[in-house]
Amino acid sequence: KDERGRYRTVGLPLMLAGTGLDLASTYHVMRQGGHEANPLYGREASFGKVAAINAGIAAGIALALDRVAKKHPKAATLAAASIGGVRGAVAARNLMFDKE
Repeated sequence: KDERGRYRTVGLPLMLAGTGLDLASTYHVMRQGGHEANPLYGREASFGKVAAINAGIAAGIALALDRVAKKHPKAATLAAASIGGVRGAVAARNLMFDKE
């Protein structure tokens, strides 16, 4: 029996929503002349580079957690939801730098 239902219906959507909010807020700040603060991207990183790296990381985490969810669905759901919450908090922090 496949036990990944809650991970796929709760955890994964929360993680992807947090990632989307982070990217949207980063885009907003960059359009106002700000920059990505994460030193891994470099100070002059384009939004395309930031989005591509984020998409790759999110996809890798989602696939890894999907495998974990086969045997440990609660742990995978909690991990994904936690990641989503952290990414949402990062989005909120990004908007503190809003220049409008």
